Amino acid sequence: MPRLKFTDLSLRGLKSPPSGQVTYWDQSERGFGIRVSQAGAKTFVLMVGRDRRRFTVGRYPELGLAEARQAARKL
Repeated sequence: MPRLKFTDLSLRGLKSPPSGQVTYWDQSERGFGIRVSQAGAKTFVLMVGRDRRRFTVGRYPELGLAEARQAARKL
């Protein structure tokens, strides 16, 4: 799974995969990532626990990076 430093600029620059979805994981927040779909939708996700449950935090850019990190910490 690709890891990168999340900034607004890096998130805006993420390209859609040719098929399916790709999840990019944040280097600074464990379990926090963004999933990019073939259609170009970008969704913040959080993976927690031993069973690796994935929660949807919100859509980018409607939900900003700072807000998404705060919401993920609450989960």
